[in-house]
Amino acid sequence: MPTLSPSPPQSLPPAQDDDRFRLAMASSGIGMAIIDLDGRWAEVNPALEKIFGCPASELVGRYVLDCPHPEDPEDSRHCLSGLMDGSLPVADSQRRYLHSDGSIVWTHVNVAAMHDARGRTIYMIAQLRDISAQHHAEVALQELNRTLEQRVAERTDALLAANVQLQQFAYGVSHDLRGPLRAIEGFSAQLQRQCRAALDETGRDYLQRIRDNASRMSALIVGLLELSRATSAGMRPQSRDLGLVLEWV
Repeated sequence: MPTLSPSPPQSLPPAQDDDRFRLAMASSGIGMAIIDLDGRWAEVNPALEKIFGCPASELVGRYVLDCPHPEDPEDSRHCLSGLMDGSLPVADSQRRYLHSDGSIVWTHVNVAAMHDARGRTIYMIAQLRDISAQHHAEVALQELNRTLEQRVAERTDALLAANVQLQQFAYGVSHDLRGPLRAIEGFSAQLQRQCRAALDETGRDYLQRIRDNASRMSALIVGLLELSRATSAGMRPQSRDLGLVLEWV
């Protein structure tokens, strides 16, 4: 939809200023045109010819409302009427136009009504800036964002599935290892109580090593279970002194 901005009535410029305006219009890189009170192209510059892909001879006299893309909303007619009757000093919007080769040209359109000394509209000046590259870049960025969101969702699902598998593995390992480990700890403790006196120093050292490593194995199993629980727990933000962190870097 066009956005409106106030503009004071403008008088028809003197002949000298009018010549300067047409010279600037002809050399402008932005599509420019004069629209008469019948709503037709009265004059167009080379940049506008490039936007439509056809010479001025095919544009001059053509009704401006026949040019926008047929799928665009019908608010152009309302804007043109408002510019003609003075109720709308300026119309500003984005429009699609069909190039002569069939491609779509996206433009930013600004149309201002020009008035005589009595405030009557005498013609309109249109400026069309080709924003096709910007539009395509925005569409590409939106598609990239959509693709990234989909990838993030897929990676999140994969991570959740991996965490479930890790939990299942950790519980399975702990269950499978704790039975034999309890047997090792129990029998080694029984052996130490009943047979310690019958063992020489080397035997007692071996027995102590068995018990120490059994305790270490038990701690590793507990750590494995805690790790599996940590991966499934929610994040809890905490304040940290970054200065202390940097000291370890």
